[in-house]
Amino acid sequence: MHDFLLWLDLVAFIFFLLALLSIPSVLVQRTGRPLAALAWILTMVAFPPVGMILWWAFGRRHLKRQRRRRRASTGEIADKIQKDKPVIADCFEEEISLRNSSK
Repeated sequence: MHDFLLWLDLVAFIFFLLALLSIPSVLVQRTGRPLAALAWILTMVAFPPVGMILWWAFGRRHLKRQRRRRRASTGEIADKIQKDKPVIADCFEEEISLRNSSK
């Protein structure tokens, strides 16, 4: 029985250590949402095995999905700007020609 408790303490310590090592990942990934980062960190500290498994299974995946969506929408905006670029350039040329003609 003593060996089992020693083994259980060792496993708990390893999970706690891994949870502590995962905290920088949480802080880096959740820079814009401090309450979400705090919730993940508290979960990791209070329940190290559960918190770590949940973070590595769901927390990071959700952020990657958000990042992909943000990049896609940024790409759409960039495409729209590229399409409108000749129109904008024409407007500037007209304004410059009007300023030059008024001098």
